[in-house]
Amino acid sequence: MTKKLLFIVNPKAGTRRGEAVLGEILQDERIDPCETAVMTTAAGGDARRFAHEHGGEADLVLCIGGDGTFSEVVSGLIAGGHGTPLAFIPAGSTNDFAASLGLPADPAGAVACALHGTCRAFDIGTLNGRPFAYVAAFGMFARISYAAPQDLKNALGRFAYVLQGIRDFHTLRAEPMTVTIDGETIEGSFLLGTISNTTSIGGVLQFGADDVKLDDGFLEVLLIARPASPLELAQLLHALTTREYAQCPCIVCAKGRSIRIAAQNVVPWTVDGEQADETRDAVIDTLPAAIRVMTPGGD
Repeated sequence: MTKKLLFIVNPKAGTRRGEAVLGEILQDERIDPCETAVMTTAAGGDARRFAHEHGGEADLVLCIGGDGTFSEVVSGLIAGGHGTPLAFIPAGSTNDFAASLGLPADPAGAVACALHGTCRAFDIGTLNGRPFAYVAAFGMFARISYAAPQDLKNALGRFAYVLQGIRDFHTLRAEPMTVTIDGETIEGSFLLGTISNTTSIGGVLQFGADDVKLDDGFLEVLLIARPASPLELAQLLHALTTREYAQCPCIVCAKGRSIRIAAQNVVPWTVDGEQADETRDAVIDTLPAAIRVMTPGGD
């Protein structure tokens, strides 16, 4: 039986190499026996709509773009109730989720992974009902991820997020809130919070592969409070540099299936690096084994 492939391509993602990557892949002789359909995005939301409306018509959906495009495709497949396997061919500026999975960025490797890799089920999260593939964040990263200019991200990749963070640090405020993780409550004021299922966030926050399991039913929670002294600031910078987050008094690290955040003020959020709604009350839940992704390995 001929395999039906649906390509969802964002030509403007990150380094704007989506169309070039697609062209190389379609010329690969391993694609020849397959029936292919190509849908190219022109605006935000297109990738979600394509996956929602047509994801069930294919044997495999191949997403070419950045993390935001991948997030849209995941959301569309879930909204459409499609269990279609998904291959991610990264063409963005940071490609966090692809890094977590060890996915190849070169077209030849991408074809091999898509057609002959191992299909694995991974968890995702929801923020107030909105699915996210790898991270929901508030505070520092919520501003940085969409405040950093796209041309700067294209030129510098993950370092663009660092530059934006340094520039904006003095304007950031710690948000008073109550965070409840699987029934355990934490109260404090935090500059940043991430709820994630990834080993990399913006290329800045890194987590060990031994600490993060993408299919264990848990999301990782990281909260950063504003340093109260020069000593705490030094400890925070050291922790971020060495990735020894649990050793810093300004950082809270935890895991959970269900996270509830009640803030005193309206807080801006991002979902997979894209701007999301502002809210005082955030409900984050895990959807275990919700997506099926082609990963390296197999034949």
